[in-house]
Amino acid sequence: MIGLSRRTALKTSGALLFASGVYPTVATADNDSIANWHSFGGDLGNTAHNPNARVPKENVSSHWRVDGLPGFPSGPAVVDNVVYFTSAQGEVFAISLATGDRRWRTSLDEPIGDIADDIPTPCVAGGSVYVGSKNGKLYSLDAVTGNENWSISTSSGVTSPVAASDGQVYFIDDGVNAVEADSGEEKWRFDEEFFFESGLGVTDGTVYVGSSEGTMYALSGSDGSVVWTTDLGSAVMAPPAVTDEAVYVGTENGDFFSLSRSDGAPNWTTELDQDIITSPAVSSSRVFIGGEGQSDFYAFDKSSGSVEWTANISEDEESVRASPAVADGVVFITQGDLRAIDAETGQDLWRYPRGDFISSSPAVVDGAVVVGNWDHSVYALSNGELAPSASTETANETETETEASEQTETSEQTETSEETTTSTNQSNGDAEQTSGQEPQSTSEDTVNRGFLTNGEEGQLGALSDPYVLTVTGFALSVAGVLHSMLGGQ
Repeated sequence: MIGLSRRTALKTSGALLFASGVYPTVATADNDSIANWHSFGGDLGNTAHNPNARVPKENVSSHWRVDGLPGFPSGPAVVDNVVYFTSAQGEVFAISLATGDRRWRTSLDEPIGDIADDIPTPCVAGGSVYVGSKNGKLYSLDAVTGNENWSISTSSGVTSPVAASDGQVYFIDDGVNAVEADSGEEKWRFDEEFFFESGLGVTDGTVYVGSSEGTMYALSGSDGSVVWTTDLGSAVMAPPAVTDEAVYVGTENGDFFSLSRSDGAPNWTTELDQDIITSPAVSSSRVFIGGEGQSDFYAFDKSSGSVEWTANISEDEESVRASPAVADGVVFITQGDLRAIDAETGQDLWRYPRGDFISSSPAVVDGAVVVGNWDHSVYALSNGELAPSASTETANETETETEASEQTETSEQTETSEETTTSTNQSNGDAEQTSGQEPQSTSEDTVNRGFLTNGEEGQLGALSDPYVLTVTGFALSVAGVLHSMLGGQ
């Protein structure tokens, strides 16, 4: 493993395991007046900041949990009290934010990604759900029913988040593309000799995207022409966060930039001494970022770049696993468990460990934080005061749920054998779900303010580390194949 990064090892071994059959976003059409989270990063600029959300700051527990998903889940999108997410093996789900009950489930019949790090959050905009696949397709599904609106072939896999704005859908395959949102018809394509792997941000008709060659681009959303470029010196591995004034982006060699939105000139830059493979979260005054291979999480002043505080990451974890989110004065990061930090002081408020690794970026909406877990589950955290309630769902939403259920009933009859995977026996005593039942609301022990772990600091150690599990599983699989080839029994 010398010279092989954690992310590269996961991606490579995960892909080989998947092939062998051994399985170990601002993206909104309009400004929201309610606390929605439309795609990766919550909004078109990927700021991961929800100014309209209240979040649980104490007495936190699981509001509901959906287990037994067919593969690693993506990060969630949440729109109008419905949670949307995908799984690695090509399933797209819509479930109730209030109860965890399923609205619909659609199979794309092809994988979306290999490992949890590479399963993009779906984009929900204009009544449609947009999802890319690793085999080279882009899908538009009806947000109410899950039925396919259209699908198109792409020049390579679409494994970074998609964005939708002003009647267009923007995505990356081996170039940057814009297609018509209602038909999938190509509008324009921007191509270079190198790859774009980072994902993109869209603000005020401009598309911002970094390349594997280390260049940051601003492209016209109308025709794909270059507005400006800036050399960052190293590959961009995650989508930028774009505000009204600046573009915030990190590189693989640890440089973190604030760039002028108008011309790409650096406002400030700093070196973190760690690979930056996640996107920052940007509040009204601060920028929050962590990386891989170093034990600090940073809060910077948005204007000057000065360090406001640092939070230590466990020596066992070493990395922030996914992009952070911020709302209501709280920053949420995943480092195996979900950690809530006071955005002003950097002090811990609570952690929520499950004994498995939280693999997705959190979606933060009013009253709840929704995350995906490496153990093939998705769950919502809240408390009694803020927890979303079924009574808050309108009669129209109830009718919509019924309509979606009726329209997808026929296709689900062919999935009966798979539907049992939506329930598993839980070692902590949660209720078992059987085939045909909708996911049930479950609860777990409350996490009080200041409570850092459910046990010892190292309880989420090597045996539950996805890196160790994936690479070890791959090694065992290869050993088994070699054993058979050499005539072993």
